[in-house]
Formats: sequence, structure tokens, C-alpha cells
Amino acid sequence: MATISRESTFENIIVTFVEKNKIFETNAHFLNACAQLGYASKKRVKIKTPDNSKAIKSETFTSTGLDSYIWMLAFAETNNPFIFDDEDECFKIFEEYANGGYQLISKEISKKSKDDAIGIETFISLLKRTYSDNGGLTSVNEEISLPSD
Repeated sequence: MATISRESTFENIIVTFVEKNKIFETNAHFLNACAQLGYASKKRVKIKTPDNSKAIKSETFTSTGLDSYIWMLAFAETNNPFIFDDEDECFKIFEEYANGGYQLISKEISKKSKDDAIGIETFISLLKRTYSDNGGLTSVNEEISLPSD
């Protein structure tokens, strides 16, 4: 059975966002958000100290519909459709982007811990800034211009 590992040093962030404050439904949902943030920020980091006792079974991603994000990231990273033949490599890419996202979140929260002890507002600000930096809207009031026919 395949699993998705995570860096053990970021466990406190998972506890804060998933278990205590219920910002994310499951650890898999939060891991996915971290992977997307890592990819958007071009931050892919190898896992140095995996906590295999807390690894998430690949079936959890499948049953929640999150598995498509694993495949999407692997394809976006490699631009190679044959990557889908190597499930382990797809998981590794996903894990490393998630680890990069964890690092970004951890760094931001530690910088702003006096103003945002829990880190939720800091996390939301980081997501908004990353989204804007990648060409997304800068506010909820900004209009989307669609191409005309």
C-alpha cells in the first residue's frame, strides 16, 4: 500500500490547522493545500525526517478525490505523460511540494507569531499574496475580463 509522507518537524502546523481549528477537513486536504502552495511558489523540498507513522495512505487521497492533484502536479512538474506509470515518483513530487509549502507556512507564521499566534490569518495572507504574484486577482472586487469571441 502506497503512502504519502510528510516532514515530522511541521507536525505542529498540522495540529493547528486540522485538529484544533478545523480549517481543513483532513490531513490530506491540508497536505494538498501545502503542495499547491509549494508548486505555486516553485518550492520543492526533499523530506529529511519523514514521520512514517503519520504517513497518509494513498487510498485517503483517492476516496476524497484529492488524488487528481497528485497526478496534476507530477505532470505539471515533468510535462511527461509517462510519469503516470511511476506512482512512487508522482507521490515523491507531491510530497516535496507539500514540504515546500509547509516550509513557507512555517516561516511566515514564525515571523508573525506576535500578531497572529494561531497563524490562520498569516496563512490566508500567504495564499492571497502567492495567488496575486502568480497573476491572480488582487481583491474580491476585481473584475475578471473574459476573452471576447
